[in-house]
Amino acid sequence: MHPIAKSLSPSEIQTVAGYYASLTAPKAEEPKPLNDGDIALGKALADNGNWSSGLPACGQCHGPSGQGVGKSFPRLAGQGYSYLLNQLKAWKSGNRSNDPLNLMTGVVSKLDDKQMNAVAAYFASLPTTPQPGGKP
Repeated sequence: MHPIAKSLSPSEIQTVAGYYASLTAPKAEEPKPLNDGDIALGKALADNGNWSSGLPACGQCHGPSGQGVGKSFPRLAGQGYSYLLNQLKAWKSGNRSNDPLNLMTGVVSKLDDKQMNAVAAYFASLPTTPQPGGKP
């Protein structure tokens, strides 16, 4: 890729960048319908956290509606339920630990299995791109 990119003019770089920025990521297909109760609980945790247990809202790091903030806080919206749940379990078990300042490690330690399922269901239910007005 480097030789090709190096040969592009500034105008061509802008055109290519604009094209890729305009693409919409496909939403992950779910093998079974997501549970509405899980989605509601996940939304409450994602939007508000659970301050009595020291759990911050997901959006504080991952942005509104889980759209992501930089490379350290990736997009969660529209990712597959199984993928999201497996990542939460990996953080909790210590099989994953590449988070800045161990933030996710601390956060997931405050989630029980039901809450992990709910957060995964909520973010899997969202569209991959923000909707008009910034709300999914």
